[in-house]
Amino acid sequence: MIDIKEMVLQIPEMGKEEGQRLAQEVSQKLTALLPADFEPQTIDAINLKLDYPNGASRSQLSTLIATSIWKNIRQKL
Repeated sequence: MIDIKEMVLQIPEMGKEEGQRLAQEVSQKLTALLPADFEPQTIDAINLKLDYPNGASRSQLSTLIATSIWKNIRQKL
């Protein structure tokens, strides 16, 4: 399981509730990407700047964010 303590999103026109739902989806998708033998890790911060297609759905955004976070975590291991 991934515990995201804080996620700051700067997505124009996305409200707080929609942002919270997006963060939940990111956490779920990130958990699904983890290998079965993944050891708990503490990572202080990950900063990502992502480009996404205009009109991308929440599902598309959460997949993009989760995949980018996982790539960043793998680099730090």
